[in-house]
Amino acid sequence: MLFKKLSMVIAVGLAALCLGTVVKADTKSDYDHKYNLAKVNTWDFFKQNRERTARDQVGYNEIWDRDVHVDIGARLTSDGFVKAAPGQQPDFKVAYYLAARQGLYAYPGWGWGWRPWGFWGYGGWGPGWAVPFTRSTLVVDIVDTRTNQLVWRGYDSRTIDFNKSEKTIGQSVDKLVSRFAHDVKESRKKLVHEK
Repeated sequence: MLFKKLSMVIAVGLAALCLGTVVKADTKSDYDHKYNLAKVNTWDFFKQNRERTARDQVGYNEIWDRDVHVDIGARLTSDGFVKAAPGQQPDFKVAYYLAARQGLYAYPGWGWGWRPWGFWGYGGWGPGWAVPFTRSTLVVDIVDTRTNQLVWRGYDSRTIDFNKSEKTIGQSVDKLVSRFAHDVKESRKKLVHEK
């Protein structure tokens, strides 16, 4: 009985390790290096039409949309950007998109376990198991309001933990907005050094 429990603990631990290495979050961004990011300060959101598509049955829901919206606003404000007053034209507008896909990670069995002949041991490859996951990608676009041109884009892909979706989404937003704030600060430093 002890061997069976130990074997199960090892199997679950290896599954978690495999899942953790496969489902690594990836955060990337790029911007128009000819555009002067140093001048942006005020912002607002684009009014976006949000509809569920046939290919994305999981990604859009009102709760997650609200979480992203609130988190982006709070993070921009905490990084020193000012939300434009009603009627004021902001320096940039923010658009965001969240898509999710459900799937299974399949892992082969490695053969340790109870054998029909009555003892524990190695028995070769056997049936494996599948671990369900939800992979999501959050894209944030920054658009110059005067030219209506995309000047910065970032994305973060990670697995949404449905039990902690607010936390997971918050982590994605934090990573993306901090990258944007970093790029703006770097542009401001360059501007100071050029003067």
